[in-house]
Amino acid sequence: MLSVLSVGVAAENDDQVSEAALVFDGVKPSEMRGGTWKVVYSSAEGPHGRVLETLTQRLGPYFLREKCHSTSLVLPLEKVGGPAVKGKRDMIIVGEVSSNPLLAKYVKEGDVPKDGYFIRTLHEKGRNIVAIAGAGPAETLYATFHFLDLIAPELERGMCGQAARYAGTFFRADKIPSSRYSTAAQTKIRSIFSWGHVIDDYNETFRALARARFNRAILWNDQLVVNAKDVVECAHSWDIEVYWGFSWGWTLSGKEGPVDFDALADEIVAEWREKWKGMGGDGIYFQSFTETKNKTIGGRSIPDAVVELVNRVSSRIRKEAPGTDIVFGLHSNSMRNPEAVAALPKPIRRWRFYGRTAEDFRTGRLTERKSSRIWSSTGKFLRSLPTLGWRGRLRCA
Repeated sequence: MLSVLSVGVAAENDDQVSEAALVFDGVKPSEMRGGTWKVVYSSAEGPHGRVLETLTQRLGPYFLREKCHSTSLVLPLEKVGGPAVKGKRDMIIVGEVSSNPLLAKYVKEGDVPKDGYFIRTLHEKGRNIVAIAGAGPAETLYATFHFLDLIAPELERGMCGQAARYAGTFFRADKIPSSRYSTAAQTKIRSIFSWGHVIDDYNETFRALARARFNRAILWNDQLVVNAKDVVECAHSWDIEVYWGFSWGWTLSGKEGPVDFDALADEIVAEWREKWKGMGGDGIYFQSFTETKNKTIGGRSIPDAVVELVNRVSSRIRKEAPGTDIVFGLHSNSMRNPEAVAALPKPIRRWRFYGRTAEDFRTGRLTERKSSRIWSSTGKFLRSLPTLGWRGRLRCA
């Protein structure tokens, strides 16, 4: 199968790939197990490269092996405008309509919803065609996963019966059924929180998140992540933002007695500057001393104290690094009492609440918000989120 690097090599050497796929070990494409397909793409950079990697890895068991032989075959990758793969082949066309003229033949601009994607299958002039179009690189990646996870198996059940097991029959059919499917994001930021130390393989973790259509990962670490830049680069290749999480006085419980909030602010800013500022993240996430049932801290109401601390620290960070996105992971434990809310000033617009609004915080409406659908869809195919495989590790100092 092709790794990320191998995908790049294959994309740049279409002639070699074409010749290798045309005749391999004396076997012609028409004699291969589903070996009549090719992928037509417009880019192999970033999420587009992950699309090619995913197609190669996932389709490998179905038609990158010759039946009853040990021969390994190559899934031809044909770049739009580059050398064409020889022979008449079934096609998976991926990308955005604006940058892939062949895709535009089968998908209109209006078919692709904003922040979403469109998938079409058809049979035309003796050739099977799958058109996968996204509003952008990330949506094209989501569409690829969606097609492989749900649409191809659903179409196969339609061809072979509801009891059929997904075994690649769809890709070996002489004529695939016609279908159209589109969906769009209802929530712009689809975020997940995890402790960094439980991730043993961050590439596989980001793959699972992209497959489930998350676009932000908040990673909490008690120690500096020494390979943080590698982690961020990998996440970006799956079009996922990384927000580094660390404590802004989270360990305080309100039972310590007097608290030097000025010193605490200095410590937070110093940690950010020394550890996290240069780690290439897309933002920072913090939790503070609101995860407690106590009403006060250092002789002050917790809402009053935390708002002042957060605004002060956020101002200092943004003065040094303008535009830094800061997300407050607010625990509502200490806010569920009238006395605390009465003393709560209205926060200034230097920080945001994670999962709640500033108005909710100010007025005390802090009950957990019920989850709602984050995607709308048209079509008959079912949607599902695969189980996330947390197999990964970030190396900490």
